[in-house]
Amino acid sequence: YYGYGVEQNYSKAVKMYLRGTEIGDMECMDNLAYCYSKGIGVNRDAKRAAELYETAAKLGFPKAQYSLGLCYLHGDGVPADVRLAVDWISQSARNKCPEALNHMAKRFYCGDGVPMDGEMARKYASEAVAQGFANAYCTLALCCINGFGGAVDYEMAARLFKEGADKGSALCLCNYAICLLTGAGIDMDYAKGISLLKTARDSEDPDVLIAIEKLGIEI
Repeated sequence: YYGYGVEQNYSKAVKMYLRGTEIGDMECMDNLAYCYSKGIGVNRDAKRAAELYETAAKLGFPKAQYSLGLCYLHGDGVPADVRLAVDWISQSARNKCPEALNHMAKRFYCGDGVPMDGEMARKYASEAVAQGFANAYCTLALCCINGFGGAVDYEMAARLFKEGADKGSALCLCNYAICLLTGAGIDMDYAKGISLLKTARDSEDPDVLIAIEKLGIEI
């Protein structure tokens, strides 16, 4: 699949994943589902992808539980069902999938599909950060800024934005740049803030573009 040590060949990778799936390998099921969902090495088949995710999810594979939840959330291969989406993503989060942990942290932060709960938002975001999931640094930092589930701490928020940015999160980079522009939790450095904001903008991350638009400044 990745071409490590051999020629990259998605079709062969799909065949290998299929063999693994036939003997009940959950990771192969999850990888095969991803190939079907994106049309990698095989014709795109959202319904088949959802079926594979469901099989692996019911066997207890956390990543597949998260992916199945997203299928229900977006109506991709299955009828859209927010309740089922949250149920599967919650189960994945309880099984410590970092993507699911961050997803549920944001839901608890906003009260989206679950009751608003600062302690749970901070707990789940912290668990995702402990696994090094880059975007979770942003979620946890926002909890610190707003005193959600704990004390207000701008310095900690700035550090978390910086650490998340260093791990490749464009959203963290954008927020770190805003800290530099405003002096929130860190010494103000307007020139550096603008420079980092431009770098974040170049990622074309939709959330970053929205955040920059809200700033109302020319960069």
